[in-house]
Amino acid sequence: MSLISKIKTLYNGNKKAAEFVLKIAGVYIGWKLFSRFFFNAPFFAGIKNALGEATAQAAYLMLKPFFGQEVSTYPRIVMFAETRGIYVADLCLAIPAMVIFTAFIAIYSGKTIHKLWFIPASLFGIFLINALRIASLAYIQRYSTVEVFHFTHNYAYVVLVYSFIFLMIKLWMDKFDEVVNQG
Repeated sequence: MSLISKIKTLYNGNKKAAEFVLKIAGVYIGWKLFSRFFFNAPFFAGIKNALGEATAQAAYLMLKPFFGQEVSTYPRIVMFAETRGIYVADLCLAIPAMVIFTAFIAIYSGKTIHKLWFIPASLFGIFLINALRIASLAYIQRYSTVEVFHFTHNYAYVVLVYSFIFLMIKLWMDKFDEVVNQG
């Protein structure tokens, strides 16, 4: 059996699942093309800069009650005294995670009215997790080792944010998916 025959058999066996996978693949390819050609375009720079500054400010506000004058902020930077600080770079804004999550909920079944509040609320959750990440990295930079900093920067956030996204998708499927909740 050829590959094309296998794909046709799989598609005919479960059209909705195959269409959903194709939609997700399309979103992923679309995001890759957008990020390749437009992510660094001047008109998008203002959005990224505003999001970077808001993330740094949110991280600062999370740390300030506990550390007072020892922590400070500048545009896109959160720092403890005697450190170089944490710069919120464009790749640290969680934009790909937000785009993929939004697309997933947008193309999944469910009432539009619920999508209109669920997507922004979840995106705000991703933003807060990212701000917590930046605050944690600033704290770790000041009070821990380079190894802990690198592990937290490279791995812990990925697990945390994608676990949150998974839980939000699971919540959507359990509570708002019209196909699942019909029976």
